[in-house]
Parts: sequence; structure tokens; C-alpha cells
Amino acid sequence: MIEQKQITISLLPSQHKFLNSTKKEVLFSGAWRAGKSRVLCYALLKQVIKNPNNTVLLCRKTFNSLKNTTLNTLLRGDNNDPVLPKGSYSHHQADHYIDLKGGGRINYAGLDDPLKIRSMSLGAVALDEAIEFSEDEFYECIGRLSLPSGTRQIFLATNPHTPEHWIYKRFFVNKNDSKESVTARTIDNPYLPSDYLDYLKEMPETLYKRFALGEWIALENVVYPQWDDKYIKIRHMGEFSEFRLGVDFGFTNPAALALIGIDGDNNLHLLEEIKESKLLIGSIVDRANKWKKMQPIVVVDPSAPALAAEFDKDGWDVKSADNTIFSGIARMQDALHKGKFTVDPSCTEFVKEIKNYVYNSKGKPVKLEDHLLDATRYIINDLVGEPTSHAFAMDLDSEQDSD
Repeated sequence: MIEQKQITISLLPSQHKFLNSTKKEVLFSGAWRAGKSRVLCYALLKQVIKNPNNTVLLCRKTFNSLKNTTLNTLLRGDNNDPVLPKGSYSHHQADHYIDLKGGGRINYAGLDDPLKIRSMSLGAVALDEAIEFSEDEFYECIGRLSLPSGTRQIFLATNPHTPEHWIYKRFFVNKNDSKESVTARTIDNPYLPSDYLDYLKEMPETLYKRFALGEWIALENVVYPQWDDKYIKIRHMGEFSEFRLGVDFGFTNPAALALIGIDGDNNLHLLEEIKESKLLIGSIVDRANKWKKMQPIVVVDPSAPALAAEFDKDGWDVKSADNTIFSGIARMQDALHKGKFTVDPSCTEFVKEIKNYVYNSKGKPVKLEDHLLDATRYIINDLVGEPTSHAFAMDLDSEQDSD
């Protein structure tokens, strides 16, 4: 029998409440920096520590987003402080599961293909960024909770969204004794620097209420009121005659790569996305190499000439982006209005950004979580002519992106 070591962790009151809930369905509705992904991982870890015969599942909407975010929290941590201590498990990467040395298994999967989990019998499921899931996918996960030795709980962690979302209706409108919701606010996290909290207060009121106070509220002054989930469509690589790769540079803020296909009717389709922090210039080019065979023209953030030079050195066709903000927004609005721009269902980060992109009180877009929007705008400015839908009554080229 392998000796288990005790792990001491510090929890905020909201995290403690979530972690100790015995309800069948438990929601952690967390504002920014509320520790939602971390406490979700702790909830699963608790399930397998309590019961070494347990098998649980960790999910996000897509496997790539899971790998780059929640799985990273579980195994590496933001500051080399993983939820699972090193040496306490064996990781079977090819088969996507983790065995704890004291017993118990953590499977992990993206629900890009729900068939991946249909053969599983589970004692608990954890869904990170749960607003990305449809209610049908939620029920798909509930259907796996058949392991007799488990607690058969499902845990959800997410940023809040609109009151029209099925999660809000399930946990706040149609609540019952089998469900519990825990709300966590950014301002309740004592470990955050005061200047960060002060900066958040400069956001538009509805944005602050949703992402700092954790309220499920509709946003005002959205940049893309034309957006609708009808623009999310499945199209295949073979439908496109040429490709563009938009690249927005970042290190502390994420780098973003957006691969767009252009068909014979000049329709644009966002095929794939990458959004990842702390990538060196060479690593960004390495991430792009999986698309090199498509020979896309790479449209690079003009504030990153070294990155453009690295792409050029590696043999890509490179050009510096036009990063004017308002003309790019107007062109994107025009493309949406005409049905000329669509998005693959796997591009969940882009969809999240476009839904939450708002103007501040001075009429300028709020520069928060807009990295894939920037990468896409570079391509839009490169490919699309002047808008005809008159979305803006202003000087479209008066504002440059200074980020």
C-alpha cells in the first residue's frame, strides 16, 4: 500500500463552500481571478482521494482549450504550483488519463466529440468554463454518472454570462434541493494587488458587474451586436482556395493565432485558433507549423517585427498587419451583416471574446481579452474592402491599436 501524504491548501470561503458541497449538481460561478479552475481540479482530486476506486472526468468544450488551461492548472500550475503534486501520479498522455499512486483515476477530454465519453462509467464529472457547453452536452455528461462507488456529482465552474443562458435558468431560476450555486467575486480575493482591483473599476458598469462582481447580466455597449450563434458552422479545409494566418503577439498577455479560410465567393471562415500565454517568439512559430502545408499568408502584429522576421526566416509568406481598430471593426460588422464571416465550433475562445467585447464610456473598445479578435481583425483589414453597411458615423481610421 502506497503511503498517502497530506496536502495543505489555502481556500477562499467561496472555494471552501464549493469543495464541500454534497449536492448532485454544484456550480462555481466565478468572476475573474476567483480561482475557479483550481477549485474545480481540487473537487475532482477530493473525489479520488476519498475513494481510491473512483474514476472521474475533467472536461472543457474542446481538447485544445482543456490542454492549454485546466489541465495545465492540474499538472503544472501558474507559478509551478500544480494541484497534483509531482510524483503523486502517473500520466498516460496517449490515452488521456492520470492514475494516482494511492488509487483512483482522472480521465480528461474535450467534448468536441461527445462519443469519446459514451463508454465511460464515472463517479464524478467536472466541466470547466461551463458556459461553452450546450445543455445537451451537459446531459451527456450526467449520463456517464453510473459508477456505484462514486458520489455521482457533477461540478461546473464558469464565468457568468447572460440570464438567458441555460446554466442561469437551471441553477438560479429552476433551482431545487439537488443543486447548489456558489458565487465568487474578484473583490473578495485578498491575494490580488490593489492596483489590479482599481483598474477593473474603470471598466463599463455591466462589464464590471459580470466579471468583477460575478453577476449574470446582459452587457451594454457591445461592439458586435450583430453576432449570433448562427455564425458558428462546420466547414472543411477542402472548401477553401486560400488561407490567412493572423498573429497577435503577447507573452504575459496571450499570443493569439487565427487561421482563416477564404472560399471562391470570398467568404471567410475561422477554422482554428490558438491562444496561449508565455510563448517565446520561436514557440509561436512552432505552434503555427501545423498549418504550414496550407501555405497561408501570415499577417503579423505590426508591433512585433522580430516575430515577423522569425516567420520570414522559417520560410513563410509574411506581411505586417494594418492594425486600425475602427475600420477593422466596421469591416467585421459588415461581413457579419452580409453572412460573409463564420466560425468553427472549436473556436470557443474567439466566440467568448466577440460576445464580451464592449465600448467604454469614451466610445473606445475595452482592451481586455481581445487577442483573437485582434488577430482576426488583421486579416479582415487585409482582405475586406470598405464597409457598405455604415456601421459607424465616425472617422474609421482615427484610432490605432496601441496594445
